[in-house]
Amino acid sequence: MPRTRRIQVPGEIHHVIARGLVDLKLFPGSRDYRAFIERLSRVIEESECLCYAWCLMPTHYHLVLRPTETSLDSIMRRINGSYAREYNKRHDRRGYLFADRYKSRIVQDGTYFRELVRYVHLNPLRAGLVTSLTGLSGYLWSGHRALLGFDKSPWPAVDETLSRFSPRGTARARHVYRAFLAEGLAHGGSFDSIWEEIRAVAATPGGDSRFGDGSIVGEQEFVREVRERRHEKQRKLKELRANRPPLETLLTTCRTKHGIADAGDLIRGRRPGRRIAREEFCYLAYRRYGYSLSEIADFLGIQSSPVYRLAMAGSARVQEHRSSAQ
Repeated sequence: MPRTRRIQVPGEIHHVIARGLVDLKLFPGSRDYRAFIERLSRVIEESECLCYAWCLMPTHYHLVLRPTETSLDSIMRRINGSYAREYNKRHDRRGYLFADRYKSRIVQDGTYFRELVRYVHLNPLRAGLVTSLTGLSGYLWSGHRALLGFDKSPWPAVDETLSRFSPRGTARARHVYRAFLAEGLAHGGSFDSIWEEIRAVAATPGGDSRFGDGSIVGEQEFVREVRERRHEKQRKLKELRANRPPLETLLTTCRTKHGIADAGDLIRGRRPGRRIAREEFCYLAYRRYGYSLSEIADFLGIQSSPVYRLAMAGSARVQEHRSSAQ
């Protein structure tokens, strides 16, 4: 049975978890960790997504992301797909690397957000990979070091994350953040315990069943608003899909506009006009008419990653044209 497409709401905070196949390490060595971080940083920067927290463990990883324009599915497909291909080549293997699709849940900003950041960054300590909070600051494969100022990589949203702990400057925010982590260890609190409490409320008679599917964590009003935005986006998506032109028609339109006689020449041609036509086609299909990257890639006979780059280039070209026309 085909898997249903996720209906995602841009601008929400997502807790993302992805696991490798049983008995298979996603990151068997430092080379693998670094390869993943390189891919993660590139995708985050290119898709203008905020990454508040992240942690790589030997068999799985956690991300706290806030996509803006690009969908979470597109971001995760680029991260996991390219890493899996590189991993298989590096370790001379074939087949799937990840156990399933990534799992994600929307998390309310504020208290829930701070709990989530703490939970994600304490994973190496709880798993015994380090033995203390001091040792955690030396764990290279998480965003904890960036929040403490030890890692100056530009792609994590350090200032935005620290502002949730204190608005009174970076030094004060880091102090509050450290104390918050220590408090979590002392009292055994974690994001999972908060989620279990929410699920327990949902399971009681008269409880709000909207908490029951695990996809949203927050107060009842927040959950209701997210549900409504999801439903509205689903309605618009259905309406768009019912009225959008077929990919063949879009391709013909772009080909005719740029004077390209052969469809294959548009897809594979190297002349500048061919690339502009490809960018325009991918932009229209992906950004304006809501085709997925995989749908466009299958139609063109290429990978999803170049489709995304073409669509973003086409989008930038459109924005530049609009700005020059004003």
